[in-house]
Amino acid sequence: EKWLVVDVQLTRPQPDFTDHSVQYCSKIRPMTEVPGPKDRRRWEISLQPGDDMETITEDASVWSLLSRFLTPDDGDLIRRAIYEFRSCIAQSWRNNRLLLAGDAAHQMPPFMGQGMCTGMRDVANLSWKLIDIIEGKANADLLDTYGRWYIAKRNPDYLRRNALVVL
Repeated sequence: EKWLVVDVQLTRPQPDFTDHSVQYCSKIRPMTEVPGPKDRRRWEISLQPGDDMETITEDASVWSLLSRFLTPDDGDLIRRAIYEFRSCIAQSWRNNRLLLAGDAAHQMPPFMGQGMCTGMRDVANLSWKLIDIIEGKANADLLDTYGRWYIAKRNPDYLRRNALVVL
């Protein structure tokens, strides 16, 4: 799935903009608007079949996509790039004493900080398990439960077989 990521440095106040991220759920062209530091704004814009990948990053094309929010008089295009967002999940997150977390265990589109947030969630999940094992409150087999819900989301048969462990 390809998306155009555009950063704009605002050159004049935009009173209608908020200080939080906004997701525009359009069937035609979904997009995300993200505030940044020092009057910067980012738009993540879904690219569609038929979009010309050779010209979509040109000024005229970008301003056309942003026209419901801004005009060229409102800001300067700082950055534009096409990203192909992918997701993947490792089949196993543990091999004896080796444990995977964050992007080593799973990758996903970076919308609204999901990538970093799931990495932090992994570490939080793993840390309490390691503490319990180190303190003798749990057996090392507890680590076998780490990451199972990610894998289960991609494999319904696994979820049915291991419902009690996952839940």
